[in-house]
Amino acid sequence: MVALDTLGIIAGNGVYPRLLAQAARRAGVKRIIAAAFIDETDDRLAGMVDEIQWMRVGQLAKLVSCFRNAGVTNAITINPPASPASVRAAIEDALRRQAEVDARQIRVEVSGRTAKLYGHVRSMREASAAKAAAAAAPGVASVENHLVVTP
Repeated sequence: MVALDTLGIIAGNGVYPRLLAQAARRAGVKRIIAAAFIDETDDRLAGMVDEIQWMRVGQLAKLVSCFRNAGVTNAITINPPASPASVRAAIEDALRRQAEVDARQIRVEVSGRTAKLYGHVRSMREASAAKAAAAAAPGVASVENHLVVTP
């Protein structure tokens, strides 16, 4: 396996950007450039990378410019695992946005990376749409569909 010469890290909050920088160094990456977010990214990352550019969340043009100017062609971002409560909330929001799904009749539970759907729907199409919405939520690896079709 060939080591990267330069790696760009899109550094959000939490410990993961620092862990990624450490792992990249161990893997032989020669130069690490970080795009860091003011009031989000851990300041300690600055001591672990070769260059760091601080910006506000949403400054996409600045992020792209930072990497382009540094010659970065490989970039990665890593996010902490989503909490079960945030996954459940994301699924419930997605269900409310689905025109063909009556979200009031569906209860969502999240355990680990599995979403479980309970309740009543009017059709198989509604059950499929609910399952698809749950499967698309960040942090969901599988969906257990316990929905009962009652036309």
